[in-house]
Amino acid sequence: MSHALCDTSYLTAAATDVCVPYSAASPRLMEPVYAVEVQTPADCMSAIYTVLSKRRGHVTSDAPKPGTPVYTVRAFLPAIESFGFETDLRYHTQAGGLLRTSSRPTLHLLLLLRAPV
Repeated sequence: MSHALCDTSYLTAAATDVCVPYSAASPRLMEPVYAVEVQTPADCMSAIYTVLSKRRGHVTSDAPKPGTPVYTVRAFLPAIESFGFETDLRYHTQAGGLLRTSSRPTLHLLLLLRAPV
């Protein structure tokens, strides 16, 4: 009997030590996203927004480039949605949208708005 009591007390202590901090921590999910920059003529802006919204992208800024008819759109794009993004961009803009990339893409972590289940 004493052996069973000992096992039960270890389980109770472990449950308290492990479960209580997790319930108080309010964990959140983070998603890796790329910072992308697209340069496009003004007539392709709606196509850029369509492609980004289809791929769950979040536009952070869009501004005209001074002295040119080109707009620069900056956005965050989920890493999982980045595969085939440039091809999709070229298809929808008839090669009017130019994805500007650096040699080392910038990866960020974005807090998901929904709480984990």
